[in-house]
Amino acid sequence: MKRDAAVQLVIVTGILILFAFGQACWKSAGSSLEKQENVLHLRPSLVRRIENRDASLHVPFLDKIAKHWYVGGSPEIRNSEYIRLTKAGSPDSHGSIVSNGLGDNTINDFEIIVKFRIMPRNQHRKTSNGNSPLMGDGMAIVISSEKDFISPESYASGYARKQFDLNSGGVILGNTEMMGLPKNLPGLCLVVDTFQNNDRSRTKIPFLDLHINTSPRDQKYDLSSDGGDTTALKLLKDPIRLPQRCLKGDLTQFRIIYMESVNTLKIDAKYAQEGDYWIELFHSQLDINIPKNPRNGQRYVGVGGLTGQLTETVDIFSIETNEFHSENHDESAEDSLDYAKEVQMFLAQEFDHTISLAEDEFQKWKISRAQPNLAIEQVQEESPLSPSLPRRPKPMFGWFGKTVAFSILTVAFYLTSVYIRVSVKHLNNTHRRRRIQSIGLLPI
Repeated sequence: MKRDAAVQLVIVTGILILFAFGQACWKSAGSSLEKQENVLHLRPSLVRRIENRDASLHVPFLDKIAKHWYVGGSPEIRNSEYIRLTKAGSPDSHGSIVSNGLGDNTINDFEIIVKFRIMPRNQHRKTSNGNSPLMGDGMAIVISSEKDFISPESYASGYARKQFDLNSGGVILGNTEMMGLPKNLPGLCLVVDTFQNNDRSRTKIPFLDLHINTSPRDQKYDLSSDGGDTTALKLLKDPIRLPQRCLKGDLTQFRIIYMESVNTLKIDAKYAQEGDYWIELFHSQLDINIPKNPRNGQRYVGVGGLTGQLTETVDIFSIETNEFHSENHDESAEDSLDYAKEVQMFLAQEFDHTISLAEDEFQKWKISRAQPNLAIEQVQEESPLSPSLPRRPKPMFGWFGKTVAFSILTVAFYLTSVYIRVSVKHLNNTHRRRRIQSIGLLPI
């Protein structure tokens, strides 16, 4: 009897442990999922997207360009169609456009979408290995602190050139090596390379390279090495390979999202033949801010194209610029930790991304806001590329945990039912034997 009681006690204890563990797993999974969704469903963010028409460009082009844009090189502007920066069949040429700052170019938290097309002269002409058309050189999109480089002929005298050199920090007038733009232009630069100058390059064309230039006198883009020897802060260990259809006239869009309040950069692409959705190419918190003009706090939007011995057509269809502001558009309140937290929520709700911004990081956040331009050498030594931001945090258990918990509870219920059936049968047999013995009969 004592042995039976001990066995029963062990069985009951085991079942209770299974129940407790399964319940804990279930609660943990539910709690993790609930926390995961809280940021998305508690309330909408107070950050709003507001169009900036002064830094945008769309058809009809001529009126907008006359008011708010500079044009450099020899682009072809068709008022109701496109801006052709370079044309297939026109070697050694360039074209560029840049917002002129006469409108509102004070953009801090912003989104810029550039819609463009790149085509060879003959789409059926292939290289010897059949990979892509023979064409070059590429295009670049910049968010820069400088704009006056666009008209080098305006600085005819030596004094004017010296003054420009001092004001711009050393931008090289007349240089077009960065796909129609100066190779040492300060700011964020997206370079789309369509011709492989360096045979040793591991990335095949077309590809996208990213860098930030904070010191024009010391940093530059290097065309001959396809950006490999660029001395500016490179944001990528290796360039991003783009689809071959980007070289064959497929309508392509790049979306640049920069949140200065949390120093976060996100770059997406949309390909017409792929579908109506964005594909993330880059997402990271930066170690330095994208430079802005020290005299007026503005950032200028620019696009350039370049051809060499090989040529291509680069058409720009639109540039859409949106700013992100608090709901009441109180810009004085946007330089605060509370607003940074609203931006954090906005990123999670709008783009399914979260960033780290804890209470104890307040001091660190204030220091980074007060000193946006860190020494580039120190940044490069410590971390050439900041780690990509995590997507929405994964719960420890999640749905897999719930499945495991459900399985454990099911097993526990089954063992309980088996135990009850066996116990009832055992009790019936015991009662039956005692009854037979009580009337003096032998068991059959």
